[in-house]
Amino acid sequence: EAGFPDLHVVNTLGNFYRDDPQTEEMLYDVETEASFHFWPQLIGSDFFTNANTASVENMKIPSLVQYWGAFTGFDRRPRDPDDKYWMVRGPTTFGAGVECSFQHMGLDNARVIDKNLFFVTAWNEWNEQAVLEPDERFRFAYLIALHKNLINMPMRALEDRRTPRDNPLCEIGGDRPKTAGTHVVLVIRAYDKQINQLKSLIYSVSAMSTPTCESNCARFIIVPTEEKSVSALRELIDSLDVSHSHLKVEMIDIPPKFFSEAEHRAPRCGSGNYNEVPDL
Repeated sequence: EAGFPDLHVVNTLGNFYRDDPQTEEMLYDVETEASFHFWPQLIGSDFFTNANTASVENMKIPSLVQYWGAFTGFDRRPRDPDDKYWMVRGPTTFGAGVECSFQHMGLDNARVIDKNLFFVTAWNEWNEQAVLEPDERFRFAYLIALHKNLINMPMRALEDRRTPRDNPLCEIGGDRPKTAGTHVVLVIRAYDKQINQLKSLIYSVSAMSTPTCESNCARFIIVPTEEKSVSALRELIDSLDVSHSHLKVEMIDIPPKFFSEAEHRAPRCGSGNYNEVPDL
């Protein structure tokens, strides 16, 4: 019901892409709709340089839609004790890698996918130790790390792509600053006796940063609650425009008759007439 309307053909992007030249030709010639990042094969296929647990960018392949992914580990020693190429990602490293991947999704303005998929290697591939399934050692730690990132998926940035917050797994393309721009919008109902508190709030919130924003992250929309407060609030905003032009503060223009009409038609305390909501 919430999935794709019909068959959705997805290519596996891993070391097979390098080993079999027909894979690239297939993506050009056949109507393959997307490719997914198969970790950890990408590490051994020269697609990534710095990322080592989860996807942080699209690959240069003829596939418009690319689904990113991550992996919990890769260790073939259960079936080949002499294997020397094993990679272990504990729950903390896995969670940090997924966090980094999700941050880059939000910061890539060109990434527009209607129904997004994220591929994790794997649920219970015990013979290669790629396991999300709870076990006696880590219990539910991998699932908790994944859940934590899913419920904290960052908002899409409104300006150009930047490197997310300090994360050792996010060192891609050098250390670049975060973006500066609106990430949070605050709608504040205020009146003239709150001028000082309102000014302090604007200063305080404007100085805060977010995981994907360094400065000037908030935009303020002031809604006056009474007519006599309009001029005082307007003076505050005008003064901020002069002294702190980087602040993003504006006020909703409300016609004077709105306040008088609202006062006249609003139910009085104790009248028991609260069901009559004025249509203004």
